[in-house]
Amino acid sequence: MKPLRMLALLLVAAQGAGLLFADAAQAADERYTVHEAALLQVLDATGSRPLQERLAALSSLAQQPAFARPRHRALVLLEQCGMVGAEDPESASVAAALVQLEDEAGSADAAVAIARQGCELIRRRESGSQEGTFEIRRRSYLDSAALGMPLLRYRLATDYARDALALGFVDEALQAVQVALRIAQANEDGPYHRDSLMDLALIQADMGQHEDARRNSLAALALAGGDDRLDMLLNRGYILLRADAPAEALPVYSRVRAMASERGEPESELAALLNMVDALTRVDRRREALALTVDALQLAQDVGRDYYIGYASIARAHALLEDGQVRDAIDLHARGRALMERAGEHTHVAKGLVAWAHLLAAQGRDREAYAALAQSIAMDTEARSAERQRNAQYLSAAFEAAQKDVAIERLRRQNEVAQLQIEKRRLGTAAWGVGLGAVTIVALVLLLSFLRLRRSSRRLAQANAQLDYENAHDTLTRIHNRAYFIRWFDERTRKGPGRAMLALLDIDHFKQINDGHGHAAGDVVLREAAARFASALRGTDLVARWGGEEFLVFADALDEGDGAADIAERLRMALARSAIEVDGKTLPVTVSIGYAELRIGPDSDLQAELERADAHLYQAKREGRNRAIGG
Repeated sequence: MKPLRMLALLLVAAQGAGLLFADAAQAADERYTVHEAALLQVLDATGSRPLQERLAALSSLAQQPAFARPRHRALVLLEQCGMVGAEDPESASVAAALVQLEDEAGSADAAVAIARQGCELIRRRESGSQEGTFEIRRRSYLDSAALGMPLLRYRLATDYARDALALGFVDEALQAVQVALRIAQANEDGPYHRDSLMDLALIQADMGQHEDARRNSLAALALAGGDDRLDMLLNRGYILLRADAPAEALPVYSRVRAMASERGEPESELAALLNMVDALTRVDRRREALALTVDALQLAQDVGRDYYIGYASIARAHALLEDGQVRDAIDLHARGRALMERAGEHTHVAKGLVAWAHLLAAQGRDREAYAALAQSIAMDTEARSAERQRNAQYLSAAFEAAQKDVAIERLRRQNEVAQLQIEKRRLGTAAWGVGLGAVTIVALVLLLSFLRLRRSSRRLAQANAQLDYENAHDTLTRIHNRAYFIRWFDERTRKGPGRAMLALLDIDHFKQINDGHGHAAGDVVLREAAARFASALRGTDLVARWGGEEFLVFADALDEGDGAADIAERLRMALARSAIEVDGKTLPVTVSIGYAELRIGPDSDLQAELERADAHLYQAKREGRNRAIGG
């Protein structure tokens, strides 16, 4: 082969190998380590054995030479913590082993710290104490990103996603589920892939993406090997009810009821019964629903937990009231409500009171209906206050995470720069290292080196610009995102005092847009709303997507022109003045706004100001939406 031809092939092969190695390295980052694979093998082999045998098998694994490092034994101990209850005799030995491991590892091993936090969360769950658990779970999830332990990362992402979803942080839950799903797919792990798909479907159902939720829940059921997993079927039924498909949900819940009864799982059977009552009511088969509430209440009393008895009592009270048995319904509802409140389910009670008030009004019981609504508002206000406190805790954690994200991205960028600089130096060295006798080859190498050097510089500039943009902007609306806003607000507090406004904007009835016109229509509305809000602001102001259908606006320098009320009204009118066109249809869309006026400075507290704006937003919603309230 001619020298020039050989050199060209070698250069192409080397370039291709570099790309292959990069892809392989990225995939390898998400594949289970040999220690994680060994752990899963033991868990699979001992899954049906008694507790003592499973614990012994895990202890034996931890004593193998391959598990000499503390981080690998931490994996095993975390599994053991999840197996033993606080009252189990084995609990003390697991706790002692964890203390010994911490003494050995010191504070340097993040995996050991995560194992300790995981065991602490398990103990808190058993004791009923949930204070601070979300922050611990979030910190563990974030810390796991740099460990190179994908199985641990998967489990932490899954737990964090479920907690975030329960607290209403849908964007964070979605991001964590996508991490878990990617790891499960990379390892071709059927069970974890199945669970992650169902978690994704539940999030999509709550976001109004019903077609995606239905498709992914079916895929999860297929991965489960059919329809014999009660938890998967219950989730499927929930997704169908959220999609307003009660007729499709009924056979799913009917199957769960039969299977749960056969297997002796009364809690799953009760969940199926209560959801069947809901589905039957929605398809106007009210007599059947009323009859089922008798079975549900009896089963709840057999289970013996306040929450279940209260829930079943309220379900039967609703059915009785619709059947005209008013006195019995009111008495039973009061007893059920008391049990639900005793179980700490105040938010569920507050929401249920609204439906109860509508039923009372339909029966002509206006006084009782008014009292129920008043109670609902009082309980909801209290619940909102508690929610704002949780949000404040989350924002604190989010701010710390944002700072950490900045540092991580900076390191990543520096690493990119370093790699490209190494490539430049290597290319320069290669060009001058060729023998002087091969003049033609030298010329070719120099030319190729120069072209690759120029491409490397261009790629570096493009990569930096793209990275900066993506870190600061929301992918759908292309306005700034939550993480950027938190960083930007912190920087603004250091620039000097001034009068400003912080406003929370929430698209009215956005769920109805998604449900009635589809998720794609909802995306169009969000993009158009973002564009209109941005155009209504001054050059010194900032708008960011806060999450879901919520936006956040910061208006600075109020002393120099418009007041807060003027800006808020301009934002409201930007959306209300004309409908949004979607697929040839025009959708009238409005926004509710809550704003807080503040003196910006070094002592400004974003969490406190957000709480004020959120309280005003709640008031705007209660007073009929499509308005701006603040002060």
